[in-house]
Amino acid sequence: GDLVNWVLQVEDGEPGALPGDANWNTPADPAAVAAHMSGWHLDWLDPAELVANSGKVFEYPMVDREPLSHWGTRRVTLLGDAAHPMYPVGANGGSQAILDARALADELAEGRGVAGYEARRIPETTAVVQANRDMHASSPDDLARVTADYRRNTFADRSSR
Repeated sequence: GDLVNWVLQVEDGEPGALPGDANWNTPADPAAVAAHMSGWHLDWLDPAELVANSGKVFEYPMVDREPLSHWGTRRVTLLGDAAHPMYPVGANGGSQAILDARALADELAEGRGVAGYEARRIPETTAVVQANRDMHASSPDDLARVTADYRRNTFADRSSR
């Protein structure tokens, strides 16, 4: 009841393949993380102080993979992050897994099976992977551009269905 999850996205290298393992859950120095937020002040909160006073801080790399052309063979397939790992922005990892499960159930019920599921979901998740990559913002102007693009593209996708 007293834990809070704070996320700070910091670019510390060029996009591309990781030089080694992803190193999930790597402990980080709270003061080093807080230094990225020096000068950030909200009316009611000093984010750098909040992070500096945190007991445990962890590093998670922002990783994804190139979209695949297929996720399985015959009667075996993948879904969720196993099929289409993507940057953890926009809560897309979990929501895409739910959409995968629904699409797989629908395609199985309609008799189209795994091939129908993949034909339906691969183009959609490939677009989400690319959108997540495009959503990296490093300034307020970038954030405004990304938000406008996301809203425009989301509404355009809905109107074309």
